[in-house]
Amino acid sequence: MSKGNILYCVPIVALVSASFGAKVGSSSSNAASPSPSSTAIAAAPGPQPATNAAVYADIEKSSNWGKCSSGACSGGNSTASYYVAPYQTSPALDGSSTEFAIAGGAYTDGLFMLQFGSDPNPSQYILDWNVYTDANAPNTAQALEFDFIQVSGGRKYNFGSECNYTRGTWDIWNEAAMQWIQTSVPCNKFTPNVWHHLRWSYERVGAQTHYLSLTVDNVTYPISSTYAYQPAPGTSWANGAMVFQVQQDLNASGSSFKEWVNEVTLYTW
Repeated sequence: MSKGNILYCVPIVALVSASFGAKVGSSSSNAASPSPSSTAIAAAPGPQPATNAAVYADIEKSSNWGKCSSGACSGGNSTASYYVAPYQTSPALDGSSTEFAIAGGAYTDGLFMLQFGSDPNPSQYILDWNVYTDANAPNTAQALEFDFIQVSGGRKYNFGSECNYTRGTWDIWNEAAMQWIQTSVPCNKFTPNVWHHLRWSYERVGAQTHYLSLTVDNVTYPISSTYAYQPAPGTSWANGAMVFQVQQDLNASGSSFKEWVNEVTLYTW
């Protein structure tokens, strides 16, 4: 999230609310999390995974989501009113989506996180999901953020991205500098009450995250090499931890909005 041209959001997760269980990056199990498989991969617009890719399907379908809202965690002002609610039957593409909601004052944020797997070895990834927003979002959202994090070899590879409603572009995250990098990829405000399909393609290169391309509603945008490579700093998180995050940022007006995600799938190889 950003206020004007000041890039300041911190989409890192060191803490999980006590009511939601273990610290992200810990070794505790998540019985509701998907197990990787190598089932048939359905073709979708944009880059395609390797035929031997492991598939983590329906990642969002879990009761083990964590949440936080503070300058140290979500990067904005704290709000007391925000929640995550999995297993929603409507709206849903497959009968079960996960709902995120926030309400508060100007520039308040809510960050939601889920550790769904552990594997330090893959270096190629495709994250595919669908998002749906309510009628408030175009007027009250500052940014909609979606992150995939993998820990490997003592480094945290945080593939963070946000649709910045204020600037109308997609931003990517520089974990080492803890700031957003504005790209040239347009991000028009999502049409409310309609499902939109998103697909990120990433890879690890040395000690850097490399953003390859973003597909939005069947249109694929390559990420310019000018800013596609971002450094991955050292971390004490457990080796192999894989995390999916959603963050909601309110703009200067405050107020509230809701969004839903469905059919969140990660391919790794």
